Amino acid sequence: MDDPVPTMDDSSPAVEPSAVDQSVVDPPTMDPPAMDRPAIDTMTSPTAPRRAMPPWRFALVAHDHRKQDLLDWAGYNRDLLSQHELMATGTTGRMLADGLGLPVECLNSGPLGGDLQIGSRITEGLVDFLVFFWDPLEPQPHDPDVKALLRIAVVWNLPVASNRASADFMVSSPLLDSGYRPDVPAYPGHPVPFTQQPPGAP
Repeated sequence: MDDPVPTMDDSSPAVEPSAVDQSVVDPPTMDPPAMDRPAIDTMTSPTAPRRAMPPWRFALVAHDHRKQDLLDWAGYNRDLLSQHELMATGTTGRMLADGLGLPVECLNSGPLGGDLQIGSRITEGLVDFLVFFWDPLEPQPHDPDVKALLRIAVVWNLPVASNRASADFMVSSPLLDSGYRPDVPAYPGHPVPFTQQPPGAP
């Protein structure tokens, strides 16, 4: 004899569709990560924005056959440079500190990455002027670094002097103490890695 076919108990309560846990059927969606955060959020230096007023931050670099030229120029402009912050690649920085009696932040020697360190600071808005007495007659073992430094200075519209004449015009410009603010370029699709400080900011 065949077993009887089980039937649903009509007395059991029906499950309404609205009572189903929709979080199981439709798992929650995750918001996409924010991709447009300002690059400045990743910086730790409180002085990251490019300054709009003195004291300015001067980066000083010279190749071997141009170091005496730079020392002579810096000695002639010592009083002016003493009012600003100075950084330099290794050997050049020590030479300037000893010759001028001024505080100079010494980075690595150029062939050991000093040029790249200065280029990085330019990108972060931590350099206001670049005085780079490069040698046009002698090949350099770190020539790619030299080109990278000069290129990034142009990318971020940084004032650059490459010899005594251009350096003299730079530091004697009436714009030096006028509140003049170089434009910070904006490149499509690339956030600006630093901001421009308003006049009077530290």
